[in-house]
Amino acid sequence: MTVHPGFGGQSFIYETLPKVQQAREWREHRHLHYHIGVDGGVDFKTAADCAHAGADAFISGTTLFHKRNLAAAVKRMRKIVEEQQTVLTTHGLE
Repeated sequence: MTVHPGFGGQSFIYETLPKVQQAREWREHRHLHYHIGVDGGVDFKTAADCAHAGADAFISGTTLFHKRNLAAAVKRMRKIVEEQQTVLTTHGLE
């Protein structure tokens, strides 16, 4: 969880990013295969930050459901995440 559980629309807690990075490092060093998900406060910026830290599953409610065009918002978020994952791969961090 990247917010305090209980209700939607909360701000992302940036202090959770080191946990995402640690989970990515464990996965890589131990050659494990699991997804790292983030849930809470996930918007376009925090999705990019989390993807850069190693997350690969994103739960975003308020940000997406408040957009007029949900499909376009999901497409935009996927593009942002994919760009960050490409950066990780290019720099040998994934």
